[in-house]
Parts: sequence; structure tokens; C-alpha cells
Amino acid sequence: MLPSIGQTIQFHIVSQDKQEEEQLYKTRISDIESDQLFIEVPFDERGATKSLYAGDLLKVSYISNVDKVNYFFDAYVRGMLQDNNIRQYIIDKPAKSEISKVQRRSFLRVDAELEVAGRVGSDRFLAVTVDISGGGLSMMTPTKLYENDTIECWLLIQYRNEQIEHVPFQGEIVRIKEEDEGYLLMVRFTNIAESDRQKIVKYCYEKQLELRKK
Repeated sequence: MLPSIGQTIQFHIVSQDKQEEEQLYKTRISDIESDQLFIEVPFDERGATKSLYAGDLLKVSYISNVDKVNYFFDAYVRGMLQDNNIRQYIIDKPAKSEISKVQRRSFLRVDAELEVAGRVGSDRFLAVTVDISGGGLSMMTPTKLYENDTIECWLLIQYRNEQIEHVPFQGEIVRIKEEDEGYLLMVRFTNIAESDRQKIVKYCYEKQLELRKK
């Protein structure tokens, strides 16, 4: 099931640029270590080579040489290695549990404390997230709201490199739980630009990476 040396793989790069994210690249695995895969310089369908950068998130797929099944996994680019003018990129080697026969459509959810400004009609409120994914979030607010309310919000995201992004979205409150410190709202995104959703997805993967290092 794991990819092997010489295996051809293809991938998309998770990006805020929709056109870039839709671009498909191909490459081959040149070497394997305990927790890393080494890949050759990738190229697109026109044969143009592509440079990768540490921190790029790749959505990888390949057909197994053993059972001829299409497998999928996610991997971060860790760096580049150049020896005798031969360039290779280093990406994460997936654990067996991280490889799927089905392309993942569900979103990674992580704990997060992010600021949210929102409104319902003309009423405004402030909140702090409890957790978040590309499909929705939970947040605490002192303002009493109601299930099925449609809310318009602005989410503040800060990445590890201190870059700040503001993500607007519309959502539906699917559940409310009253807590001692306020109201816990579970919200499903109903209207969000795909480029903004990818900002959230990127943040979630960064958070997951931080937890793995602890």
C-alpha cells in the first residue's frame, strides 16, 4: 500500500489561488527514509517543471503497484536537496493510517482560540472559537442566539509566520449549548469563498503539525 521507490505520484498544491490549486503535477519517488519521501522535480501536463517550497501542502494520489488501487494522502514539503545538480524535494512519508482509498472530503478539525466578529440582522456580537475546520466551527459568545439563525462573520487567523488573514463567511447555527461563561455555538459554513476556506484548512494543518511536535 505504501508508495515505493520509482513510483509515479501526482498531486495538487493547497493554495489560496484557485487556478494554482487545480493544477495537477506529476513526479516520481526517488528515495525513501523512515519518515521522509524524496521526490524528483515535478512537472505539469505541459512538461513545465515546478518549484516547491518548505511548508507547501500537497494532496497526493498514486496507483499501487501491488493491487492497482488508487490511494490518497496529504504531505507537507520539508525542504530541498541538491547534489551534483540533481534536485530532489523532501516530503512527509505517510503512516499507513494516513493513507486512504477514498479521496478525503471531510475536513480536519482542531482546537483553536480565534477571534470572531459577527452579526445577526442588525445585532452584532463578538466570540472566540473553541475548534474549527474547513466545514465549520464552534465558538463561545456571551450573546444569546438561536438554532437555525443565519450569521455573518469575520474570522481573524494568525499563522505561525505571524501573517494575519481575515476570513468572511456566512453560517448557520446548528446547535447551541449554554455554558457558565456564555453560549457555545456550533456553526456550519453555508457561504464561504473557496479561497477563504483554504486559509482555514491551511491553519488547521499548521495546528496539527504543532501538536505532533509536542
